[in-house]
Amino acid sequence: MTTWLRSKKTFSPYGEMVYLDLIGRGKTLHTARQWGNLISNFEQICGNKSSYDRSDVIKYLAARRQVNINNNSLVRTELAALKLLWQLLEIDKFPKLNMPKVRNYDVLRPILTKEQIIQLIQSSFNSVSLRNQAFLALATVYGIRREEMARINPSEHIKNGQLTILTAKGGIPTNHIIPECLQAILKHFEPIGPTSLSTSFQIICKSCDIHLGQRYGWHSIRRALVTELVISEASALNIVRFMRWSDQTSGNGEFRMLARYAKKDQAQIDKQIFAVHPFLKYWQTPVKAYTEGKVK
Repeated sequence: MTTWLRSKKTFSPYGEMVYLDLIGRGKTLHTARQWGNLISNFEQICGNKSSYDRSDVIKYLAARRQVNINNNSLVRTELAALKLLWQLLEIDKFPKLNMPKVRNYDVLRPILTKEQIIQLIQSSFNSVSLRNQAFLALATVYGIRREEMARINPSEHIKNGQLTILTAKGGIPTNHIIPECLQAILKHFEPIGPTSLSTSFQIICKSCDIHLGQRYGWHSIRRALVTELVISEASALNIVRFMRWSDQTSGNGEFRMLARYAKKDQAQIDKQIFAVHPFLKYWQTPVKAYTEGKVK
């Protein structure tokens, strides 16, 4: 895990450079140490390079989201420190970022860690019912929303190696590839309502020895999947379309234009996402318990 606070002795090379620049210009010791720490964290996540670009900034911000840093802090401090690093390294221009206003409720919505999700998947083969394991597979592989899961009719939406998801936001239905490792698991999917799905989430976590506080739910897995895909440096447009976000909500400017006009080949998008997917490989690992002694 990244250590977010350091003493001067443990600054990275660029962290120390920022620290010394601020001290030399008469900034307070507190500010110099804080910014030195931030840049050291950035360097730890993105590596020591002679130049950085927008993808590095996004990768760093995604990692910071995992420790629930709020949006205002990102704007005021994190980005200011990164802009100074850009100046010191003489990188041409700091990338423009669309930083929408985030509600406090959204900031505080909890997220599962990558390690917790891996534990859920691995433990599910011994500790979770076949039906609940199907729910977990959909959530961890596709980041499916609770409302989307409740709309699935297995006879219509899980067939011929494809999963059809009716998006919660009212968009066009999305047809996803079902990896071979999930096909047997999804045969046990049984539709239940949103409230029952929330109860199933709690049962799954308890059965897998994952103890969570309030407000955790299927969205906590979805947020973790998005974060890990960003860190994996998957194409931003692929992430938008794999997670079934509307092209109308894909930001402004060039990216929104690209999302609107780029040809959508969902099968190709799925293949590219699956190649860097943080959780799919844990479903691909054969587990003997699935066929012997499985919870019914």
